[in-house]
Amino acid sequence: MKTEKIQKILLVILFFVSFFPRFMFLSKGPFHYDTLDYIRCGEMTLKNFSIAQSHGPGYPLTVTVSAIAQLFGRLFGMDGTRSITVMVAILASVAVVCFFFFVLKICGNMIVSFFAALLLSFLPAFFSVTTHGRLDHGLEMIFIFLSFYVLMSKGSSSFKNIFISSVLMGLAVPSHFSAVVFIFPWALWYLFWDAPSKNLFRPKYLLATFIGLSLPTVVFYFQKFASSGFDIFIGTLKDANQAVAWVSLVNHLTFLSLRWIRDMIKIPGIAVGLLGLYFMIRQFHWRRLLLLGLWFLFSFLYFANIQSTSPRYMILPLVPFILFEAYGLYKIYSFQKILGLAVLAVLIFMMINPLIPILSFRHRHNLQKEFALYLENLMEENSVILAKDEWIFLEHYIKNKPRIITGFPSTCEPDQMDKFLDQLDKWMAEGRKIYIIETGFGYDPCELFSAGSSKRYDIKVAGEHINEDWHHKCLMLAIFKEHVFKLSPKESADPNKTQ
Repeated sequence: MKTEKIQKILLVILFFVSFFPRFMFLSKGPFHYDTLDYIRCGEMTLKNFSIAQSHGPGYPLTVTVSAIAQLFGRLFGMDGTRSITVMVAILASVAVVCFFFFVLKICGNMIVSFFAALLLSFLPAFFSVTTHGRLDHGLEMIFIFLSFYVLMSKGSSSFKNIFISSVLMGLAVPSHFSAVVFIFPWALWYLFWDAPSKNLFRPKYLLATFIGLSLPTVVFYFQKFASSGFDIFIGTLKDANQAVAWVSLVNHLTFLSLRWIRDMIKIPGIAVGLLGLYFMIRQFHWRRLLLLGLWFLFSFLYFANIQSTSPRYMILPLVPFILFEAYGLYKIYSFQKILGLAVLAVLIFMMINPLIPILSFRHRHNLQKEFALYLENLMEENSVILAKDEWIFLEHYIKNKPRIITGFPSTCEPDQMDKFLDQLDKWMAEGRKIYIIETGFGYDPCELFSAGSSKRYDIKVAGEHINEDWHHKCLMLAIFKEHVFKLSPKESADPNKTQ
């Protein structure tokens, strides 16, 4: 059978083996804040014919894809959540196919590429986030893998390839802003994948690279630049309170991230990966192994040490190790085909089996919606609900009663907190009832809200309902009873009461 035909068959298998398991486990609701934000921003984009700004730096390309997905979803009677989750399953499957080509360009072996693509597809963090609608991950991976593939094609000194590759790399940034980190490995690939060429340092090549990398960002972020300048981007990376702000070179998050890697790949997978690394050291040029090592080093040291690090941030740093693991499997397969396929099946089973009950639960239940509807029935009209990250779910699902959904400032400035508490007093004077959900108290760094509200108000439990925590929980269920508290003015002390 011709090589081209075999390759096409493998690509079809990869796509459908990646898509259908995800489709079977699509979450009932958005589950994650970012997913719901992309859905809402996509809706606003279709309504206003202007790209809506998502959280943080905005993710304009992801929002654009969200709008397109929902536009097509409406043709098939799908709501926003269903449209996005299906689109994410498709994009994840396309990313797996792109990874096949990426690995093929590195090692030139279809079997290794096929094994690597399967291992990536069922990597627990990647599989999980692409069942609950994280548009950004699949989208950025497509652009990153294609960018490196084009750069490695026909020699890295090809002017055309360098420009196309830089544009693709540039498109990854408005998909998921933290993809900017991969510009550093990309620059190393640009310089050293092949023997260094003098052409790479010519003004024509450097200008094409700069334009290619910056053009997509300028186009998609033009609206943001016009309103905020560069401050939003610099602040996103430098401000210690930002989710993707870097903490330090090594800290407790570093070791937590290493545990996530161990738990995802499992000890047998690590052993097979080390076997593959051993053979690659013997058979591959040192420069290419060094570039793979630097890919891991740059990306891991950044993503493992940001404020909001989670298992999903380990997907791209693990790319080199997945390649090593696939090469180890290939060596076992070359020795004994049945044994190699059996080891592959066992590794995939060990990765995916712990996820099945978690994803099955989310496929059947949308606890954020259930909690929001419970709260809607609990509160009176014109009530005020205090919430932090969960506000987006309450805002999205509570439709039928006039209400104010807000959060208190997460501040260590007493004057700022007093100003907010004064606003609560005004709302109470207007006859509004004030509620706060239990998780809201977790965003009080200096406990100013807890101290100030306990002095001014009586705080009593008004109800409780199960909810699910979505923070860093793509690999585990975190179901808990969320208490709802009601705030009311403290009753004045009885002047006739003996002290």
